[in-house]
Amino acid sequence: MQVRIIGAGASGLTAAYFLRKAGYSVEVEERELGPGGMIQTSREPLGLRESAANAFVNSHWIEQISADIGIELVAPLRSARARFIFRGRPRRWPLNFLETIVLAKKALATRVLSPDGFGARPRETIATWGKRCLGSPSVDYLLGPALGGIYAGPPEELSASLILASLKEARLSAVGLKRHGSVAPREGMGEFMKKLADWLTGNGAKISYGKEAGALIPGPGEKVVVATSLADATEILGRSFPQAS
Repeated sequence: MQVRIIGAGASGLTAAYFLRKAGYSVEVEERELGPGGMIQTSREPLGLRESAANAFVNSHWIEQISADIGIELVAPLRSARARFIFRGRPRRWPLNFLETIVLAKKALATRVLSPDGFGARPRETIATWGKRCLGSPSVDYLLGPALGGIYAGPPEELSASLILASLKEARLSAVGLKRHGSVAPREGMGEFMKKLADWLTGNGAKISYGKEAGALIPGPGEKVVVATSLADATEILGRSFPQAS
């Protein structure tokens, strides 16, 4: 089967990688002149500068792909692991003394008295889960800033069940890893994208750069994967599938 992938960013290239490993014929179309999409790396006088993500959360898939494409993964320096939340000024711990006491009391009560424990209830948001289990200050000054920076949304719009499940899955999947936590290619995330694209072209996939997506009507025996941003996907789908757009 032939699979045509629109977009040579992170999602498009990894989709192409797994499809080629599974034996599919793959063609990737990208309107830019190189791979990576938003993930690009440039070298500046003070070091590498990333345009988007600067690391992966390590997993067995990341280690496997990196080994296949010849990428060396490195862990961040200990000094780079500090995390700060801004509340008047950068703080390692954004809650004050009384708010910390509230968090401790709410967490203890949740653990001992709540029939759900720290599990998420149906259709519960991070905001409602956090207020129930940890208290309002934790939502405003801890969960909101921390998770908003990861998931790009306010706690009132984030699903507690999905996020808690993903954290649990990450802990379970970390068993047996060479390195835990964040890892990155030594020469930056852009290197990962370029070497993944090179691996694909060296293993039978075709990547066409500078090519705008045309009609999405699949040909005989063909499947089409749209691996772009939501805005671009809406525009691309509109040419062939207005209702889906």
